[in-house]
Amino acid sequence: MHFCPVILLATHANAAPLSIGASVIYADSPYRGGQDRYIPLPVINYEGEDFWFRSLQGGYYLWKDPQNQLSLTLLGSPQEYKPSDNDLGDMKGLDKRRMTLMGGATYRHTADWGIVRTSLLGDVLNNSNGDDLGPDIPLSLPDG
Repeated sequence: MHFCPVILLATHANAAPLSIGASVIYADSPYRGGQDRYIPLPVINYEGEDFWFRSLQGGYYLWKDPQNQLSLTLLGSPQEYKPSDNDLGDMKGLDKRRMTLMGGATYRHTADWGIVRTSLLGDVLNNSNGDDLGPDIPLSLPDG
């Protein structure tokens, strides 16, 4: 799944930064013969003292200081599979996969050298019975 930002407008409300905009998600199918999709998505980002929201995910901070954040997290997972959209005979026999909601915990550490994030999430709607344990080290590009 890839995010393609289209428009981003920013506004700030007193002590709680808020940004709004629009984007398009490119969701490539993990299934042979599956259909890749483009999904338009509003972007609403909010960062408060206790809560945060970033597009398809949001959370409640259990611990928050300038370097470390630990939060309970909910994440919308737009991946799905429709066997009727696949032209390959064997793939038509698979069960339909629906979009789902993942829930769990996310930890983020910020330092001078960069950011490290990790999450442990599971399917709370029982649509996929999936889970996600993922370290994430985003790379910063220098300005200029």
